Amino acid sequence: MSPTSPTPTPTIRPAHPPDLPSLTHLIPTAMSADPLYNYRYPHRHLHPTDHSTHTTAEYGSYIASPDYTVMLATLPDPSSLDNAKTVVVGMAIWYHPTPTTTPSAAGSDDTGSNRQDTDVVHDEQFTTAMSNAKTHYFDNVYGSQGHLHLQLLCTHPGFVRRGVGRALVGWGIGMARGEGQGKGVGVVSLMASQTGEKLYEGLGFRRLGWVAVGEGEDGGKGGLGLGLEAMVLDLREGGGGSGEVTGGEGG
Repeated sequence: MSPTSPTPTPTIRPAHPPDLPSLTHLIPTAMSADPLYNYRYPHRHLHPTDHSTHTTAEYGSYIASPDYTVMLATLPDPSSLDNAKTVVVGMAIWYHPTPTTTPSAAGSDDTGSNRQDTDVVHDEQFTTAMSNAKTHYFDNVYGSQGHLHLQLLCTHPGFVRRGVGRALVGWGIGMARGEGQGKGVGVVSLMASQTGEKLYEGLGFRRLGWVAVGEGEDGGKGGLGLGLEAMVLDLREGGGGSGEVTGGEGG
């Protein structure tokens, strides 16, 4: 691609089981600088096979669950001379349970609990904090089925500032509006990292509160600073989510 060629727009598509090898590579690469990922999986570099096995099982469970939609962003592979080959450069996991299903077990895996890559205490602290925050800020206000929840957003560091994150979030906003196969719930919720807050605010999301993770936190962004910001976009209020889908979290 010549220097004067226009920057390609990310293609957004659903993930399928054959995409799991790409996701198993993408996720630890995209999340390598994330403080909470390092907090939960501090031993993954010592046990790479263990981490890879559990990552494959965990995200395979998201793809298989009817309560989750895993969307991928692809761009032309830089190593492909004719741009015919694409590469997965970003992923978003959206949660919206259906009224007829029991609570989903997605996000777990069936490879056993004897993980060597994980700090079990830290992982439990994270899971508990996120579950409690989701209930407090979103489910208690909009109902458990009244909002489309962004479970995870990640972009490959080699493709930042290419519209990946914004395109993935834009897909969810469209679904919340009722576009395509969307449920039209009108509300999008998420827990934002500090690096992602600017993206979400630019799309009209508003801050609800900081959710600290781990013992000894002061409830703010001081000290160790581990946590996420609860944010919501209520399209029923008539604002937000109207910008062109061209940028992204970390990209």
